[in-house]
Amino acid sequence: MSRRSQRLVMAGLLLAGFVLQAAFASDVRMGAAQPEPALCVLVLECLYVGPRTGAWLGFGLGLLEAAYAARVVGSFIVTRTLAGFAVGALEDRVFRDSLPFSVIAVAVTTLLVEAAFFVFVPPRDALAWLGRVGGATAYNSALALPLYFIVRRCVRRAAT
Repeated sequence: MSRRSQRLVMAGLLLAGFVLQAAFASDVRMGAAQPEPALCVLVLECLYVGPRTGAWLGFGLGLLEAAYAARVVGSFIVTRTLAGFAVGALEDRVFRDSLPFSVIAVAVTTLLVEAAFFVFVPPRDALAWLGRVGGATAYNSALALPLYFIVRRCVRRAAT
């Protein structure tokens, strides 16, 4: 029962991150960079689950973002699914319950997701894209600090 409640809590947190992103991300944009709270929540949640659950969480987030964006549908689904799977695969290899590692995981995953997105939908201006990605990575890394404590508390509480 606790595993099921943990998955429900994780899905709820992911949905909350997506709603925050859809509602407020463009309002707190700095230059071309805007935060991606849903991606941050995905990465932080996948640190507590295996690759299969991580891939499912990423697939769900990809579907939400693709439905919201209504363009480039496959790229959102594939990049988020791969991100969830890759971070979830760290389950047995790395000590994951640490704030510094979580911030680094969010930064690296943001860079990798944006690089994969670059492959699917190459931008017209690569330098502007690079600036946007750098800003988004910094934004997501800063956002990972408070989100780490929220996700850790909710996921642990649901597991007990």
